[in-house]
Amino acid sequence: MKLYVSDLELTQYRNFSNIHLEFSPGLSIISGNNGEGKTNLLESLYLISIGKSFRARNDFELIKHRSPDQINKFVTQTTIHGITKFADEKNNIVIALPSDNNQHKEMKLNGINISASQLVGKTPTVLFTAHDMDIVLGSPGKRRQFLDILISQVNQEYLIKLQKYQQILTQRNSLLKSIREQQSSEDELVYWSAKLIELGTFIINKRNDIISFIDREIQEIHSEFSPKEKLSFKYIPSVSIENFEETLNSTLKQQIVMGITDIGPHRDNVLIHINEKSAYSFSSRGQAKNIVLSLRLSEAKIIQSTINVQPILLLDDILSELDEFRRKKIIEKMHIYNQSIVTTPEPDLIEATYANNIIHIRNGEILKQ
Repeated sequence: MKLYVSDLELTQYRNFSNIHLEFSPGLSIISGNNGEGKTNLLESLYLISIGKSFRARNDFELIKHRSPDQINKFVTQTTIHGITKFADEKNNIVIALPSDNNQHKEMKLNGINISASQLVGKTPTVLFTAHDMDIVLGSPGKRRQFLDILISQVNQEYLIKLQKYQQILTQRNSLLKSIREQQSSEDELVYWSAKLIELGTFIINKRNDIISFIDREIQEIHSEFSPKEKLSFKYIPSVSIENFEETLNSTLKQQIVMGITDIGPHRDNVLIHINEKSAYSFSSRGQAKNIVLSLRLSEAKIIQSTINVQPILLLDDILSELDEFRRKKIIEKMHIYNQSIVTTPEPDLIEATYANNIIHIRNGEILKQ
């Protein structure tokens, strides 16, 4: 099934006062010099898909900076309004950001208030950025985050249970600290430990399933970038499902001393090997680039095969980082999907005949569409 974003309207967002853009299926190029707002546009498209920014620490950063003479005046609320089209359906997605950092953003789908977890999966998206290298070369948390976003876009139950797990983990850690301070008893852990095991087991199983899927899909894709390299992905839980309860109980004294739960899916890792060597330890930057490109393309393929919807591809200024061979391969792959949106300061890297839309930005203004 084919999905695309048809309209995007931003009000008081980042460096944009008020803009309205129209998109069509196919390839759209967003061009402009660095610092003009290209990534801000792509970020807003990601927001209407995932409900959160891929780079801001908090939503307050997304609000357009106010000049001194605006501080005490009414300023229009920051909103992101996107329209997506899918078969014969149309979705209106509106995200309103509060001016007060202590408040939460509001989300609406076709005029009805929804939560972020209800938004995820409505507009499946695959994001390519220069920071993707962290999936290979960064901490285990980056690899867990990759898995969690992918699974959440195709399985809403996973996202709900992941959020619940994180809440249970926070409560259990708080109780461990309270026990350490002799303000609570160990008996109070029984409920929280049981819920942690129940939800953690579900998460581990789903991550195992998706890793098996990735390991199958990525081989063919990666061979197009590096025919002589063989990739493998292996999920490494911090504890086996069979021993979850026993290990949680046997290490309880240590957990109380530290005040944290040190086993569970929040401590899991993914090992990536290239020709049977650790990509984390031994891959060059060129090899790491090939891995993340293959990984993102595998993500897109998995989303499509799982929910029968082609995801939207968002590429944030990665073409200039690639050699001509990789660049041509990525452009070739983009044409498999119904919509791809690319930012670049060098639009000539893509032949104009390939693009359905070319959008030029300067200082938060749309010069030409």
